[in-house]
Amino acid sequence: MRVEWESRLAVDTNHRPEQLLVNVPRDCKHLGAMHVDTGKFAPEAMKRLGATKQAYRPLRDSVFGSPVVRQPTKLSLATTLLWSRMFLYASSWPHQSMQGLEKLATLYNDVHRQTVHRTRFPGQLSDREIFSRVKAPGYFARLRATRLAFLPRLYATAPSVVFALLQQMKGRGGLDWVCLLYT
Repeated sequence: MRVEWESRLAVDTNHRPEQLLVNVPRDCKHLGAMHVDTGKFAPEAMKRLGATKQAYRPLRDSVFGSPVVRQPTKLSLATTLLWSRMFLYASSWPHQSMQGLEKLATLYNDVHRQTVHRTRFPGQLSDREIFSRVKAPGYFARLRATRLAFLPRLYATAPSVVFALLQQMKGRGGLDWVCLLYT
């Protein structure tokens, strides 16, 4: 892990009378995910998009566009091959940059649209109709579920300083982690 330290953040805790100083990195790469202090998501979004497209392109027409392959099989393949790449490290993504999320959402929607055989459902269907017919959650619902799945691991393994950061009030410079669930 490479880390460049920018500053220190004072955090109030319930366990200590004094504030705890936490090093805040300018940018770091941790377990393959890029994190920057500005909250920009573009570098990580492009990595996720590239990895997902790399897995999707060879199968786009032969599997996902094929009328022979059954829809449950297509969705199962999408979950194991595509969404595992797309939502990797989603629990740590910043919520400030919708641009990166929109690009990922577009690919997510396109894959689901491709799984619906066009002769069975002729005409232009909205994204909501596509997700209803394939019985799959929309992109942002899947993103929220992925983030919520991380919460038990965080609770079981995170040091108390992480919870102190998460509990900081928004106006006092803390992290509003709960808002990550709503992007």
